[in-house]
Amino acid sequence: MSRIHQKGPARIEANLTAFIDVTFLLIIFFILVAQITTAEHLPVELPRIADRASAPADREETLVVNCLPAGDGVKYSIAGREYTSGNAARELSDLFRREHKRQPDINITVRAHRLLAYRFVYPVLDAARRAGVKKVDLVILPPEGGA
Repeated sequence: MSRIHQKGPARIEANLTAFIDVTFLLIIFFILVAQITTAEHLPVELPRIADRASAPADREETLVVNCLPAGDGVKYSIAGREYTSGNAARELSDLFRREHKRQPDINITVRAHRLLAYRFVYPVLDAARRAGVKKVDLVILPPEGGA
């Protein structure tokens, strides 16, 4: 009798350790990416325009500023950090200056709720101007049914 048959039929087993490790790394990656993108895109009802003058810009080093109504005032949110004080314009200007010094061709994207008055959006634009930022985008929604 051969030695193979003494132990019984041969069993094939797969080592799934590497597969499990890769799966967990992918899960962690997708969780982190989801958190980063939700910090940039808070639920804001953007204004609509009848006819846009330009196409969407290419993705560059971007700092996204969300302007949200907060009672009688406004709340500015950048990467999860909120600015609501009376010194928000100065704090934003300092932040933009630091980021502009770190990345000279930085692009600032301003997302404002459609019901928010322009007087609350202007401090962000002015802070970017004072910091020397050359690229500032205002986010809008395209007209209904159009691209």
